[in-house]
Amino acid sequence: MIKYLTLLILLIFSNSIKAELFVKKKVQFNSCEQLIQTGNYKGERNYTLYNENNEPFEEYCETPYYSSCKEIYNQLQTRLNGVYEIINNNKIYPVYCNMTDNGGGWTMVVAQYENNPIPWDEGRQPDYDPSLETKQSFALSNEDIPQHSEISYGQDLNLKQNVAFNHVYQTGNIPITEIINKYDNVSFYIHRNESHYFADHRARPTARKYYSDQWTSTLTIDSTAVSNAFAFSRKQNGNIYTGYAYDGRRDSIVDTNAWVVWVR
Repeated sequence: MIKYLTLLILLIFSNSIKAELFVKKKVQFNSCEQLIQTGNYKGERNYTLYNENNEPFEEYCETPYYSSCKEIYNQLQTRLNGVYEIINNNKIYPVYCNMTDNGGGWTMVVAQYENNPIPWDEGRQPDYDPSLETKQSFALSNEDIPQHSEISYGQDLNLKQNVAFNHVYQTGNIPITEIINKYDNVSFYIHRNESHYFADHRARPTARKYYSDQWTSTLTIDSTAVSNAFAFSRKQNGNIYTGYAYDGRRDSIVDTNAWVVWVR
């Protein structure tokens, strides 16, 4: 009988040690932010958290909203491309985030297709689809464009590799402005105006202006090293001249890709 009691006591003691070791190894979080950053967030519900004295308490953790893809990139440490919800001016809406190209953290603010070009300030419409699965053009309003200090361009869900500029994008007229590529210091010019454009959409301060309405409102990003880096003429109403240039002239080609503007 004493033998069995001794074994029972040893068994209980052994289990208590294992339990204590398990508790000590258990990861304890101090805040909802820690849960999210470490990938332990499992949706909106109550979680057991621990204060500075290692005392447990219950807290309801909600899905966080950030104001840009750059914030999501920095705060959540995520490196997955895809659609995320952000908040600006008290409005929550989805955007596409590229978390891998040119350092990651880029928000897509414009996607223009040749077959359905739209005004640059149209804003989110019922058919807004930042994933581009439905191939519908969109252009975020100034109110919805996240605060940023950099821009880039690309096609579909990808950025032009090793191209980024210190510049703030907005939906209205853009006076001809020199912008420097951060990767190789090559000079570019960005331009858009509702009343004029430059010949061959080669934006230069000294270039001659033209005023044919169907070519105005062209967003041009033109390199001094290689002409016609990016030009989309939305007033061409879906013909082959709409997507005028991308890495050279494309005004004789039917394109199904989106001309895209990114900000960070």
